[in-house]
Amino acid sequence: MSRVLERSPLLVLFTFGCISVTPNEAEEGEDEEQFDDPGIVSAPDTGRDWLAVATIGGLSVAADMSDEELGARLNDLVRQNVTVVEADSRLSDYLSEADFADELGVIRRVGALAHERNLRLVWYYPSLEVLTPDGETAESSMAKDHSDWVQLSADGSQNVFYGSKVFWVEPGAESAWMSPHSPYREYYLDRVERIAETGIDGLWLDVPLFNDIVGKWPSHNPHDVAAFKAATGFDVPVMNDEGSFDPRDPVVRRWIAWRHTAIDAFLKAVHQRVIDASPTFNLIVETVTMDYNAALLEGLDGAFQGDLPRFAHVWEVDVLSDDSSMQFGREDDFVSLIAMYAFGRGADRGHAAWAFTYGVAPDDAEAVMAIALANGVNPYELKSPEMTTTVSPEYRTQQFGWVRANADALFRTPSAAKVLLLHSSASRDVVDGLCVMPGDCGVSLFASWERPDPEMAWWTDGEKDGLYAADYMAEYRGLVKALVHAHTPFDLLPSRLMTAARLAEYDVVVAPAFWAASDEEVDLLRGFAESGGHVLFTGGTPATVDEVGGERGVSALAEVLPSVDGTVGCASRVVGAGSVHACQEFVGRTSLRTGAATADEALASVVSLASPTAATAGTSEGVYLTLRADGPERVIHLVNLKGADGSFSVEPQTVPLRVYVGDGAIVESVIGSSPRSPEPTPLEFSRDGGWAVVEVPVEIQRLVTVRLRE
Repeated sequence: MSRVLERSPLLVLFTFGCISVTPNEAEEGEDEEQFDDPGIVSAPDTGRDWLAVATIGGLSVAADMSDEELGARLNDLVRQNVTVVEADSRLSDYLSEADFADELGVIRRVGALAHERNLRLVWYYPSLEVLTPDGETAESSMAKDHSDWVQLSADGSQNVFYGSKVFWVEPGAESAWMSPHSPYREYYLDRVERIAETGIDGLWLDVPLFNDIVGKWPSHNPHDVAAFKAATGFDVPVMNDEGSFDPRDPVVRRWIAWRHTAIDAFLKAVHQRVIDASPTFNLIVETVTMDYNAALLEGLDGAFQGDLPRFAHVWEVDVLSDDSSMQFGREDDFVSLIAMYAFGRGADRGHAAWAFTYGVAPDDAEAVMAIALANGVNPYELKSPEMTTTVSPEYRTQQFGWVRANADALFRTPSAAKVLLLHSSASRDVVDGLCVMPGDCGVSLFASWERPDPEMAWWTDGEKDGLYAADYMAEYRGLVKALVHAHTPFDLLPSRLMTAARLAEYDVVVAPAFWAASDEEVDLLRGFAESGGHVLFTGGTPATVDEVGGERGVSALAEVLPSVDGTVGCASRVVGAGSVHACQEFVGRTSLRTGAATADEALASVVSLASPTAATAGTSEGVYLTLRADGPERVIHLVNLKGADGSFSVEPQTVPLRVYVGDGAIVESVIGSSPRSPEPTPLEFSRDGGWAVVEVPVEIQRLVTVRLRE
């Protein structure tokens, strides 16, 4: 995103991490904080699936902290209902062997103190960025000592800079970005192996990126060039006179796809090394690129890791501003948040999914956390933009206390949605590559690109970075918005993670702008329709390109696609026991850009084919809901975003909730609770045929459990 960053260095904040604040750094002239022996405050046992029910808080660690100080801070985290601690020390820096050994001692010491309190401990360690304090003037730095390890841009320049460009690199410090194929790989693997042997619970790995703060498509180190040649037989593409690449060139497309697999292979090598060192160790990968076009630009794509044992992502779901978080967010910005958290949950299907839940005040922070929780995503609570802070101890204690009390419903109860929305990384790269590479669209993180105040920090200054400028991203998130508007519970899944068993859980699959698909994906969707499922394709002809960008000439799904006249309108076709529906128009993009009901209309007839097991919320405005079920219980999570109109406020409303339970079912009880009203409260209900009907008061969120008589 060098093009974006040249306009707005602030975007780096939302792309590559957060500020880490060391709590024991007193201002000059202040008295140092005193810590009496606080004893030990123990967290409750969260069981063997602690990753899946985690509530996460940060701790900044300095080597000179006493055990008393560290113990006091860990006790505070226990009191705030934290179960997993993310610890951050000096591992971002270029450390000598002796300094690294000292850090291992610190890790062991904090690990013992955390485990005494029944806390789980994971340690933050950046992967492909290395900082050298005073590296600009020092004789020795990572880039100076190991210039052959550094990422190179397409123009041959080193991916290295010195201070001032981003907040986390101090003036005069060096930021060097390393090639994952260079000898740095083994240097890093050796160090993570030794961290895995310290006895802590996991490694929090960050920034596995082909970073473009100063780099331009920086995967041209000779080691990268050789790896691409070995994997594909092709030479790396060369930039054109405009300083970009031809997005229709099949080698360029193959190279973009390879960059994803290169980063994925690096992560899997780290995973294998730490598991070999300690079979009970866990790898948690901080992933900032989410579902949007940053993945195309920087290589890291969270859809690629799949179902690895002892692995999770911590999704860095960004916000509009480090000053105001989402307080100035509008509806389409919150739709983007919903899409990102749902994507994270889908990409981590089968294991834990953690995520950042930023905020600056309790109201806006809870709205963000509520969306994460509604998707079954574990919250890493922090105040924008600082990793090791909290909106307030009282807020965290309240939210995490409620989360812990409802962990079974939030994290252990499976989704009961019957509609599945697919996200295709390959299609995003092909479709939006057509506008990203010539500079006609950008990262597409949020819709709102204009600053509410000229002095306010904001994620971008450029209209082309906004969601509406893109094609794939606008189509896909436009369909997310339509499903939210319809109060239709849905799941989101990266298409590369489809299996026949997973598809069998749904009645309807929606595939926006599905231009690029593997043969396996094609066969799965065809088989799903033939077996009685219903598939909706929108935004052009699907499967005309393979998963690495190779043109097929005709759609691989041609024999099951209905005939659609022109570029507008939709058509349907019976396929086996099911059906296939297709809209040539980018109906989601049109709805998102214009407010027209094209996406709503395209979805309505197809979604109506799903089983009536979903919950609906009448015509309530700004309501997002999810549905889970386990045995006799139906769990509905309601999130009230009515006040998200560009100046966030809480606007309580009563939601007319309808939950399908079946004609013969007997409803035993309906119970509601929320962080602000944590006591389970019976709610009056009535019956309308097979539906249970209940009026639910909601401030920001409400968890409603409908229990049936067994």
